[in-house]
Amino acid sequence: MYRALRLLAETVLPEKYLKMKLEIDAGNVYALLKTNQPDAARRLVKESKAQDRTEGRVTHYWRIMPDGMDVARNWADLMQNKFASSMTFFEIVKAEFTMIHGRVVGEVRHLKDF
Repeated sequence: MYRALRLLAETVLPEKYLKMKLEIDAGNVYALLKTNQPDAARRLVKESKAQDRTEGRVTHYWRIMPDGMDVARNWADLMQNKFASSMTFFEIVKAEFTMIHGRVVGEVRHLKDF
């Protein structure tokens, strides 16, 4: 599905696609990690490492989207090589759960302060 959408964007709106490629790739990286394809996700991130301010640009774009900060965090983690190449699907799920659990605990503490 992603490849079809990417091809459509490249052919119909090539200038806009080139401007948004990084943001589109960040969404694809998130999907690849969710479908247990970390090596493919890592390759996409590696292609973008030479660009300027990729983490900031990805965060700026995705921060307003539902679950967009998860997309940005995954991108940042891969940019910093936090996901080891041998990470299994269950290890990724555990890392996601730990991150979500930490946010929930933080929210509960925040609500207790009211």
